[in-house]
Amino acid sequence: MKKRWLSILLTISMTAVLTACGGNSAVQETKQSAVESTSAGEEAQTGEGTKEAAESTEEPVTLSMWHIQTNAEDLTAKALLDAIALYEETHPNVKIVQDATQGEQYKVKIRTAAASDELPDIFFAWGYSFAEDFVKSGKALQMDSWLEDGTKDKIKPGLLSVLSYNDAVYGLPVDFSGMLMYYNKTVFEENGLEIPDTYEDLVNVVDAFKQKGIAPMIMGGKAMWPLTAMFEDFSIRTVGAKTCLDVVSQQDTINQEGFVKAADYLQKFLSNKTLTEDSMTMIPPEANTKFAAGGIPMTYNGTWSIGVFEGEGSQVKDQLVAKPFPLIGGELNNPEEYVGASLSGYMVSSETKYPDVAADAVKFITEQAAKNLYQSGAGLPAWDVEVDESQLNPLIIAVNELYGGMTRGVANWDTLLLADYVEDYKNTTTMLTMGDLSPEEYTQEMAEILGK
Repeated sequence: MKKRWLSILLTISMTAVLTACGGNSAVQETKQSAVESTSAGEEAQTGEGTKEAAESTEEPVTLSMWHIQTNAEDLTAKALLDAIALYEETHPNVKIVQDATQGEQYKVKIRTAAASDELPDIFFAWGYSFAEDFVKSGKALQMDSWLEDGTKDKIKPGLLSVLSYNDAVYGLPVDFSGMLMYYNKTVFEENGLEIPDTYEDLVNVVDAFKQKGIAPMIMGGKAMWPLTAMFEDFSIRTVGAKTCLDVVSQQDTINQEGFVKAADYLQKFLSNKTLTEDSMTMIPPEANTKFAAGGIPMTYNGTWSIGVFEGEGSQVKDQLVAKPFPLIGGELNNPEEYVGASLSGYMVSSETKYPDVAADAVKFITEQAAKNLYQSGAGLPAWDVEVDESQLNPLIIAVNELYGGMTRGVANWDTLLLADYVEDYKNTTTMLTMGDLSPEEYTQEMAEILGK
Protein backbone atom coordinates (compact mmCIF):
# COMPACT_ATOMS: atom_id res chain seq x y z
CA MET A 1 0.00 0.00 0.00
CA LYS A 2 1.28 3.41 -0.96
CA LYS A 3 2.81 5.54 1.79
CA ARG A 4 0.30 8.24 2.54
CA TRP A 5 0.80 9.40 6.10
CA LEU A 6 1.66 12.84 7.29
CA SER A 7 4.81 13.06 9.40
CA ILE A 8 3.78 14.86 12.57
CA LEU A 9 4.65 15.16 16.19
CA LEU A 10 1.86 14.21 18.54
CA THR A 11 3.26 14.60 22.08
CA ILE A 12 0.43 15.73 24.33
CA SER A 13 -1.42 15.60 26.99
CA MET A 14 -7.92 14.52 24.12
CA THR A 15 -10.49 17.52 22.40
CA ALA A 16 -10.99 18.72 21.43
CA VAL A 17 -10.94 21.43 19.07
CA LEU A 18 -13.36 24.21 19.92
CA THR A 19 -15.51 24.42 16.81
CA ALA A 20 -18.87 25.98 16.10
CA CYS A 21 -20.76 27.50 13.21
CA GLY A 22 -22.81 30.63 12.78
CA GLY A 23 -22.17 34.34 12.28
CA ASN A 24 -19.80 37.01 13.52
CA SER A 25 -22.69 38.51 15.52
CA ALA A 26 -21.74 36.09 18.29
CA VAL A 27 -18.95 38.44 19.32
CA GLN A 28 -21.13 41.44 20.03
CA GLU A 29 -23.99 39.43 21.52
CA THR A 30 -21.80 38.03 24.25
CA LYS A 31 -19.75 41.05 25.36
CA GLN A 32 -22.28 42.74 27.63
CA SER A 33 -23.46 39.50 29.23
CA ALA A 34 -19.90 38.63 30.20
CA VAL A 35 -19.41 41.88 32.06
CA GLU A 36 -22.77 41.70 33.78
CA SER A 37 -22.46 38.06 34.83
CA THR A 38 -18.97 38.27 36.34
CA SER A 39 -18.74 39.27 39.99
CA ALA A 40 -16.26 41.88 41.18
CA GLY A 41 -14.46 39.21 43.17
CA GLU A 42 -13.97 37.02 40.12
CA GLU A 43 -12.67 40.00 38.15
CA ALA A 44 -10.13 40.79 40.80
CA GLN A 45 -8.96 37.20 41.13
CA THR A 46 -8.64 36.57 37.40
CA GLY A 47 -7.12 39.91 36.52
CA GLU A 48 -4.58 39.97 39.35
CA GLY A 49 -1.06 40.22 38.04
CA THR A 50 -2.15 40.65 34.42
CA LYS A 51 -2.90 44.37 34.27
CA GLU A 52 0.69 45.54 34.35
CA ALA A 53 1.42 44.91 30.69
CA ALA A 54 -1.64 46.80 29.50
CA GLU A 55 -1.35 49.63 32.00
CA SER A 56 2.30 50.17 31.11
CA THR A 57 1.07 51.51 27.77
CA GLU A 58 -0.47 54.95 28.34
CA GLU A 59 -2.01 55.12 24.90
CA PRO A 60 -5.03 52.99 24.03
CA VAL A 61 -4.08 49.62 22.56
CA THR A 62 -6.09 47.88 19.87
CA LEU A 63 -5.43 44.19 19.28
CA SER A 64 -6.85 42.13 16.43
CA MET A 65 -7.92 38.58 17.29
CA TRP A 66 -9.12 35.81 14.99
CA HIS A 67 -10.93 32.69 16.20
CA ILE A 68 -13.52 30.11 15.12
CA GLN A 69 -16.25 30.69 17.71
CA THR A 70 -19.06 31.96 15.48
CA ASN A 71 -22.15 30.87 17.42
CA ALA A 72 -22.85 32.78 20.65
CA GLU A 73 -25.36 30.13 21.75
CA ASP A 74 -22.65 27.47 21.89
CA LEU A 75 -21.17 27.08 25.38
CA THR A 76 -17.61 26.77 24.09
CA ALA A 77 -18.05 30.01 22.17
CA LYS A 78 -19.56 31.75 25.16
CA ALA A 79 -16.64 30.64 27.33
CA LEU A 80 -14.20 32.38 25.00
CA LEU A 81 -16.27 35.47 24.25
CA ASP A 82 -16.97 36.08 27.92
CA ALA A 83 -13.24 35.79 28.66
CA ILE A 84 -12.43 38.39 25.99
CA ALA A 85 -15.09 40.74 27.33
CA LEU A 86 -13.73 40.35 30.85
CA TYR A 87 -10.21 41.14 29.68
CA GLU A 88 -11.45 44.38 28.13
CA GLU A 89 -13.41 45.17 31.29
CA THR A 90 -10.35 44.73 33.52
CA HIS A 91 -7.95 46.36 31.04
CA PRO A 92 -9.87 49.49 29.97
CA ASN A 93 -7.14 50.84 27.66
CA VAL A 94 -7.16 47.63 25.57
CA LYS A 95 -9.65 47.03 22.77
CA ILE A 96 -9.80 43.60 21.12
CA VAL A 97 -11.26 43.60 17.61
CA GLN A 98 -12.50 40.10 16.90
CA ASP A 99 -13.03 38.25 13.65
CA ALA A 100 -14.77 34.86 13.84
CA THR A 101 -14.75 32.41 10.92
CA GLN A 102 -16.10 28.87 10.69
CA GLY A 103 -13.48 26.14 11.05
CA GLU A 104 -12.76 24.93 7.49
CA GLN A 105 -12.88 28.44 6.06
CA TYR A 106 -10.65 29.60 8.87
CA LYS A 107 -7.90 27.16 7.88
CA VAL A 108 -7.65 28.79 4.46
CA LYS A 109 -7.96 32.30 5.85
CA ILE A 110 -5.24 32.01 8.50
CA ARG A 111 -2.78 30.32 6.14
CA THR A 112 -3.37 33.01 3.52
CA ALA A 113 -2.83 35.72 6.13
CA ALA A 114 0.43 34.13 7.22
CA ALA A 115 1.69 33.86 3.65
CA SER A 116 0.97 37.55 3.02
CA ASP A 117 2.33 38.78 6.39
CA GLU A 118 -1.15 39.87 7.50
CA LEU A 119 -1.64 37.77 10.62
CA PRO A 120 -3.72 39.33 13.41
CA ASP A 121 -2.09 40.09 16.76
CA ILE A 122 -3.71 37.01 18.35
CA PHE A 123 -4.99 34.00 16.46
CA PHE A 124 -6.50 30.57 17.05
CA ALA A 125 -4.49 27.62 15.73
CA TRP A 126 -4.77 23.87 15.74
CA GLY A 127 -1.66 22.32 17.20
CA TYR A 128 1.14 20.05 16.08
CA SER A 129 1.72 20.03 12.29
CA PHE A 130 -0.86 22.76 11.56
CA ALA A 131 0.77 25.43 13.73
CA GLU A 132 4.30 24.22 13.05
CA ASP A 133 4.28 26.07 9.73
CA PHE A 134 3.77 29.39 11.56
CA VAL A 135 6.71 28.61 13.82
CA LYS A 136 9.07 27.47 11.06
CA SER A 137 8.33 30.59 9.02
CA GLY A 138 8.96 32.85 12.01
CA LYS A 139 5.37 34.15 12.04
CA ALA A 140 4.55 33.07 15.62
CA LEU A 141 5.92 34.73 18.75
CA GLN A 142 7.86 32.53 21.15
CA MET A 143 6.10 33.06 24.48
CA ASP A 144 8.43 31.52 27.06
CA SER A 145 9.67 34.83 28.47
CA TRP A 146 6.07 35.82 29.26
CA LEU A 147 5.39 32.50 31.02
CA GLU A 148 8.07 32.68 33.70
CA ASP A 149 5.57 34.07 36.21
CA GLY A 150 4.25 30.61 37.05
CA THR A 151 1.88 30.34 34.09
CA LYS A 152 3.35 27.02 32.95
CA ASP A 153 2.62 25.49 36.35
CA LYS A 154 -1.06 26.37 35.98
CA ILE A 155 -1.50 24.18 32.91
CA LYS A 156 -2.12 20.44 33.28
CA PRO A 157 0.96 18.26 32.71
CA GLY A 158 1.80 17.63 29.08
CA LEU A 159 -0.77 19.96 27.54
CA LEU A 160 1.61 22.79 26.69
CA SER A 161 3.09 20.54 24.03
CA VAL A 162 0.14 21.22 21.71
CA LEU A 163 1.79 24.47 20.58
CA SER A 164 5.39 23.81 21.61
CA TYR A 165 8.23 23.20 19.19
CA ASN A 166 11.91 22.49 19.93
CA ASP A 167 11.24 22.92 23.65
CA ALA A 168 9.81 26.42 23.17
CA VAL A 169 6.19 27.49 23.77
CA TYR A 170 4.35 29.38 21.02
CA GLY A 171 0.78 29.28 22.27
CA LEU A 172 -1.57 28.31 25.09
CA PRO A 173 -4.49 25.84 25.12
CA VAL A 174 -7.98 26.22 26.56
CA ASP A 175 -9.37 22.69 26.79
CA PHE A 176 -8.52 19.04 26.22
CA SER A 177 -10.19 15.65 25.76
CA GLY A 178 -9.36 12.00 26.30
CA MET A 179 -10.67 8.47 25.79
CA LEU A 180 -12.30 6.68 28.73
CA MET A 181 -14.04 3.49 29.75
CA TYR A 182 -17.49 4.24 31.22
CA TYR A 183 -19.00 1.70 33.62
CA ASN A 184 -22.66 1.59 34.73
CA LYS A 185 -22.47 0.98 38.49
CA THR A 186 -26.11 -0.04 38.69
CA VAL A 187 -25.74 -2.83 36.14
CA PHE A 188 -22.57 -4.07 37.82
CA GLU A 189 -24.19 -4.09 41.28
CA GLU A 190 -27.33 -5.84 40.02
CA ASN A 191 -25.14 -8.62 38.68
CA GLY A 192 -22.85 -8.85 41.70
CA LEU A 193 -19.77 -7.63 39.83
CA GLU A 194 -17.02 -5.13 40.69
CA ILE A 195 -15.89 -2.27 38.49
CA PRO A 196 -12.60 -3.53 36.94
CA ASP A 197 -9.27 -2.05 37.99
CA THR A 198 -7.00 -4.01 35.64
CA TYR A 199 -7.30 -5.42 32.15
CA GLU A 200 -7.51 -8.91 33.59
CA ASP A 201 -10.46 -7.74 35.72
CA LEU A 202 -12.06 -6.25 32.61
CA VAL A 203 -11.77 -9.53 30.70
CA ASN A 204 -13.27 -11.40 33.66
CA VAL A 205 -16.33 -9.14 33.92
CA VAL A 206 -16.83 -9.33 30.16
CA ASP A 207 -16.93 -13.12 30.45
CA ALA A 208 -19.25 -12.93 33.47
CA PHE A 209 -21.76 -10.71 31.66
CA LYS A 210 -21.70 -12.96 28.60
CA GLN A 211 -22.42 -16.00 30.79
CA LYS A 212 -25.48 -14.13 32.09
CA GLY A 213 -26.65 -13.43 28.54
CA ILE A 214 -25.82 -9.72 28.75
CA ALA A 215 -23.87 -8.01 25.97
CA PRO A 216 -21.08 -6.37 28.00
CA MET A 217 -20.26 -3.31 25.91
CA ILE A 218 -21.47 -0.91 23.23
CA MET A 219 -19.34 1.13 20.80
CA GLY A 220 -20.00 3.25 17.74
CA GLY A 221 -18.00 0.88 15.55
CA LYS A 222 -19.45 2.07 12.26
CA ALA A 223 -17.33 5.22 12.50
CA MET A 224 -14.25 2.99 12.91
CA TRP A 225 -12.25 5.60 14.83
CA PRO A 226 -13.33 4.12 18.21
CA LEU A 227 -11.62 0.91 17.07
CA THR A 228 -8.40 2.73 16.19
CA ALA A 229 -8.59 4.64 19.48
CA MET A 230 -8.77 1.39 21.42
CA PHE A 231 -5.82 0.03 19.46
CA GLU A 232 -3.93 3.17 20.50
CA ASP A 233 -4.89 2.58 24.14
CA PHE A 234 -3.61 -1.00 23.95
CA SER A 235 -0.43 0.29 22.26
CA ILE A 236 0.26 2.79 25.02
CA ARG A 237 0.05 -0.09 27.48
CA THR A 238 2.37 -2.37 25.46
CA VAL A 239 4.98 0.04 24.05
CA GLY A 240 4.41 3.39 25.79
CA ALA A 241 3.60 6.88 24.56
CA LYS A 242 7.04 7.69 23.17
CA THR A 243 7.15 4.68 20.85
CA CYS A 244 3.64 5.46 19.64
CA LEU A 245 4.74 8.99 18.81
CA ASP A 246 7.88 7.75 17.10
CA VAL A 247 5.82 5.47 14.88
CA VAL A 248 3.32 8.14 13.90
CA SER A 249 6.13 10.59 13.11
CA GLN A 250 7.84 7.88 11.00
CA GLN A 251 10.88 7.68 13.25
CA ASP A 252 10.17 4.04 14.09
CA THR A 253 8.25 1.13 12.62
CA ILE A 254 4.93 -0.24 13.81
CA ASN A 255 6.02 -3.70 12.69
CA GLN A 256 7.42 -4.73 16.07
CA GLU A 257 6.42 -7.06 18.87
CA GLY A 258 4.71 -4.51 21.11
CA PHE A 259 2.29 -3.43 18.40
CA VAL A 260 1.62 -7.04 17.41
CA LYS A 261 0.64 -7.58 21.05
CA ALA A 262 -1.62 -4.52 21.00
CA ALA A 263 -3.31 -5.76 17.84
CA ASP A 264 -3.74 -9.21 19.37
CA TYR A 265 -5.27 -7.73 22.54
CA LEU A 266 -7.70 -5.65 20.49
CA GLN A 267 -8.76 -8.52 18.28
CA LYS A 268 -9.34 -10.90 21.16
CA PHE A 269 -11.10 -8.34 23.35
CA LEU A 270 -13.66 -7.33 20.72
CA SER A 271 -14.28 -10.85 19.43
CA ASN A 272 -16.79 -13.39 20.67
CA LYS A 273 -19.76 -11.13 21.41
CA THR A 274 -18.05 -8.59 23.66
CA LEU A 275 -19.99 -5.86 21.82
CA THR A 276 -23.72 -5.50 21.37
CA GLU A 277 -24.91 -6.95 18.06
CA ASP A 278 -25.61 -3.46 16.67
CA SER A 279 -22.31 -1.86 17.72
CA MET A 280 -20.73 -2.13 14.27
CA THR A 281 -23.81 -0.56 12.65
CA MET A 282 -23.92 2.49 14.93
CA ILE A 283 -21.96 5.73 14.97
CA PRO A 284 -20.74 7.01 18.38
CA PRO A 285 -23.63 9.45 19.04
CA GLU A 286 -26.10 6.63 18.46
CA ALA A 287 -24.14 4.33 20.74
CA ASN A 288 -24.05 7.06 23.40
CA THR A 289 -27.82 7.50 23.21
CA LYS A 290 -28.39 3.77 23.61
CA PHE A 291 -25.93 3.54 26.52
CA ALA A 292 -27.65 6.52 28.16
CA ALA A 293 -30.94 4.62 28.00
CA GLY A 294 -29.55 2.22 30.61
CA GLY A 295 -29.04 -1.52 30.90
CA ILE A 296 -25.66 -1.79 29.14
CA PRO A 297 -22.67 -2.39 31.42
CA MET A 298 -19.92 -0.51 29.59
CA THR A 299 -18.96 1.78 26.74
CA TYR A 300 -15.77 3.34 25.38
CA ASN A 301 -15.76 6.92 24.16
CA GLY A 302 -14.32 10.38 24.68
CA THR A 303 -14.71 12.81 27.56
CA TRP A 304 -17.12 14.80 25.40
CA SER A 305 -19.70 12.05 25.97
CA ILE A 306 -20.16 13.09 29.61
CA GLY A 307 -22.69 15.72 28.57
CA VAL A 308 -24.91 13.02 27.03
CA PHE A 309 -24.56 10.56 29.88
CA GLU A 310 -25.22 13.14 32.58
CA GLY A 311 -27.71 15.24 30.63
CA GLU A 312 -31.43 15.68 31.02
CA GLY A 313 -33.34 12.49 30.22
CA SER A 314 -30.35 10.19 30.62
CA GLN A 315 -31.16 6.99 32.50
CA VAL A 316 -27.54 6.57 33.61
CA LYS A 317 -27.14 9.98 35.21
CA ASP A 318 -25.21 9.72 38.49
CA GLN A 319 -24.64 5.99 37.88
CA LEU A 320 -21.33 6.01 36.00
CA VAL A 321 -17.69 5.45 36.84
CA ALA A 322 -15.18 6.72 34.26
CA LYS A 323 -11.62 5.40 34.09
CA PRO A 324 -8.72 5.36 31.63
CA PHE A 325 -8.14 2.14 29.77
CA PRO A 326 -6.79 -0.32 32.37
CA LEU A 327 -3.23 -1.50 32.81
CA ILE A 328 -2.32 -4.93 31.43
CA GLY A 329 -0.38 -7.38 33.58
CA GLY A 330 3.13 -8.06 32.35
CA GLU A 331 3.20 -5.18 29.85
CA LEU A 332 5.15 -1.92 29.86
CA ASN A 333 2.30 0.10 31.40
CA ASN A 334 2.62 3.67 32.57
CA PRO A 335 -0.51 4.75 34.50
CA GLU A 336 0.31 8.40 33.76
CA GLU A 337 0.06 7.93 29.97
CA TYR A 338 -3.24 8.05 28.10
CA VAL A 339 -4.97 8.58 24.78
CA GLY A 340 -5.95 12.22 24.81
CA ALA A 341 -4.91 15.69 23.88
CA SER A 342 -5.29 19.38 23.84
CA LEU A 343 -5.67 19.95 20.13
CA SER A 344 -5.63 23.72 19.74
CA GLY A 345 -4.91 27.06 21.35
CA TYR A 346 -4.04 30.71 20.79
CA MET A 347 -0.85 32.19 19.40
CA VAL A 348 0.62 35.69 19.01
CA SER A 349 1.97 37.08 15.76
CA SER A 350 5.68 37.82 15.82
CA GLU A 351 4.85 41.06 13.96
CA THR A 352 2.47 42.46 16.58
CA LYS A 353 3.21 46.03 17.65
CA TYR A 354 2.28 45.12 21.23
CA PRO A 355 3.93 41.80 22.14
CA ASP A 356 3.68 42.44 25.91
CA VAL A 357 -0.02 43.24 25.78
CA ALA A 358 -0.84 40.49 23.27
CA ALA A 359 0.98 37.83 25.29
CA ASP A 360 -0.70 39.06 28.46
CA ALA A 361 -4.10 38.91 26.75
CA VAL A 362 -3.52 35.33 25.56
CA LYS A 363 -2.57 34.24 29.07
CA PHE A 364 -5.62 35.89 30.62
CA ILE A 365 -8.14 34.85 27.96
CA THR A 366 -7.11 31.20 27.66
CA GLU A 367 -7.12 30.70 31.43
CA GLN A 368 -10.45 32.47 31.88
CA ALA A 369 -12.01 30.65 28.91
CA ALA A 370 -10.89 27.33 30.44
CA LYS A 371 -12.50 28.37 33.71
CA ASN A 372 -15.74 29.44 31.99
CA LEU A 373 -15.90 26.21 29.98
CA TYR A 374 -15.47 24.01 33.03
CA GLN A 375 -17.89 26.07 35.12
CA SER A 376 -20.56 25.58 32.45
CA GLY A 377 -19.94 21.82 32.43
CA ALA A 378 -19.27 21.94 28.68
CA GLY A 379 -15.67 20.77 28.70
CA LEU A 380 -12.48 19.98 30.57
CA PRO A 381 -10.00 22.79 31.25
CA ALA A 382 -6.39 22.56 30.12
CA TRP A 383 -5.63 24.86 33.05
CA ASP A 384 -5.84 24.08 36.75
CA VAL A 385 -8.74 26.34 37.61
CA GLU A 386 -10.77 26.99 40.72
CA VAL A 387 -14.51 27.22 40.23
CA ASP A 388 -17.65 26.73 42.27
CA GLU A 389 -18.17 23.01 41.74
CA SER A 390 -21.37 22.83 43.78
CA GLN A 391 -23.47 22.97 40.62
CA LEU A 392 -21.24 20.74 38.51
CA ASN A 393 -21.96 17.08 37.88
CA PRO A 394 -19.75 14.85 40.06
CA LEU A 395 -18.60 12.84 37.05
CA ILE A 396 -17.03 15.79 35.24
CA ILE A 397 -15.35 16.84 38.50
CA ALA A 398 -13.94 13.34 38.95
CA VAL A 399 -12.70 13.17 35.36
CA ASN A 400 -11.04 16.58 35.63
CA GLU A 401 -9.23 15.45 38.78
CA LEU A 402 -8.30 12.17 37.10
CA TYR A 403 -6.42 13.88 34.27
CA GLY A 404 -4.67 16.17 36.72
CA GLY A 405 -2.67 13.12 37.84
CA MET A 406 -1.51 12.14 34.34
CA THR A 407 1.57 13.49 32.63
CA ARG A 408 1.60 12.42 28.99
CA GLY A 409 -1.09 11.90 26.41
CA VAL A 410 -1.06 10.82 22.80
CA ALA A 411 -3.66 12.30 20.49
CA ASN A 412 -5.93 9.98 18.56
CA TRP A 413 -3.80 9.19 15.54
CA ASP A 414 -6.62 9.98 13.13
CA THR A 415 -7.23 13.53 14.39
CA LEU A 416 -4.19 15.06 12.71
CA LEU A 417 -4.17 13.09 9.47
CA LEU A 418 -5.70 14.00 6.13
CA ALA A 419 -8.87 12.11 5.30
CA ASP A 420 -7.24 9.83 2.72
CA TYR A 421 -4.62 8.67 5.20
CA VAL A 422 -7.14 8.19 7.97
CA GLU A 423 -9.30 5.88 5.90
CA ASP A 424 -6.46 3.42 5.34
CA TYR A 425 -5.78 3.30 9.08
CA LYS A 426 -9.43 2.91 10.03
CA ASN A 427 -10.20 0.30 7.39
CA THR A 428 -7.16 -1.80 8.24
CA THR A 429 -7.95 -1.70 11.95
CA THR A 430 -11.56 -2.67 11.27
CA MET A 431 -10.35 -5.64 9.24
CA LEU A 432 -8.25 -6.68 12.23
CA THR A 433 -11.21 -6.51 14.62
CA MET A 434 -13.37 -8.51 12.18
CA GLY A 435 -10.74 -11.25 12.01
CA ASP A 436 -9.85 -10.58 8.36
CA LEU A 437 -6.22 -9.89 9.32
CA SER A 438 -4.03 -11.54 11.89
CA PRO A 439 -2.16 -9.25 14.32
CA GLU A 440 1.06 -9.93 12.40
CA GLU A 441 -0.58 -9.15 9.06
CA TYR A 442 -2.08 -6.01 10.55
CA THR A 443 1.24 -4.56 11.69
CA GLN A 444 2.85 -5.45 8.36
CA GLU A 445 0.03 -3.74 6.49
CA MET A 446 0.21 -0.72 8.77
CA ALA A 447 3.97 -0.51 8.30
CA GLU A 448 3.36 -0.23 4.56
CA ILE A 449 0.75 2.50 5.13
CA LEU A 450 3.10 4.39 7.40
CA GLY A 451 5.99 3.89 5.02
CA LYS A 452 8.36 2.51 7.62
